[in-house]
Amino acid sequence: MPNLTSYAFVISVGVLMAGCAQSGANPDPSQGGFISGIQGTVGGGYQRRIDEREDMLVGEETQQQALLARAESLRQEREQISYELNRAETRLDKVSSRLSALRAQLNSEKGRQSEAWQTLQEAQAKLKATEKSYRVASSEVASLPVADSQKNVRNINDDLGELEALASIVDELSAGL
Repeated sequence: MPNLTSYAFVISVGVLMAGCAQSGANPDPSQGGFISGIQGTVGGGYQRRIDEREDMLVGEETQQQALLARAESLRQEREQISYELNRAETRLDKVSSRLSALRAQLNSEKGRQSEAWQTLQEAQAKLKATEKSYRVASSEVASLPVADSQKNVRNINDDLGELEALASIVDELSAGL
C-alpha cells in the first residue's frame, strides 16, 4: 500500500508540470509566478518580449527622426517662401515708384489722351491687384500648405513680370510725347 508521501510526491510533480505547461500562455513576467518565471527565462519568452519591445522602440525612433527631418524641411521651405515674398515686395516698390514717375510725366492734357496713359492705367490696375495678392500671401504664409504658398509666390512673380513689361511699354510710348 502506497504511503501518504508517495501520493504527495505524485501530486507535487503533477502540479509542477501543470504550472510549466500553463506558463507559456502569458510571457509577461509581472503576471506569472515562480514557475512562470523559470519557464519564461528558460524558454526564451521573456527575451522574445524584450526583443519585440526593442524593435517597436527602434521603429518609433526611426519614425520620429523622419518626422523631425520633414519638419526641418518644411521650416526651410517656409523660410525660402518668406525670402521670395521679401524680394517680391522690393520689386513691387520699384514698379510702383516707376509707375508713379511715369504718371507724373504723362500728367498733362496731351499725355492723358495718349496710348501711353491708357497702358499706364492698365498697369496701375494690375499693380493694385498684385499688391493685394502680395498682402494676402504674406499674411497666409504660415497657415497655408507650403505648395499653396509657393504657388502664390509664383503667381505674384508672374504678375510682377507683366507689370515690369507694361512699365517698359509705357516708357516707350511716352518717349515720343
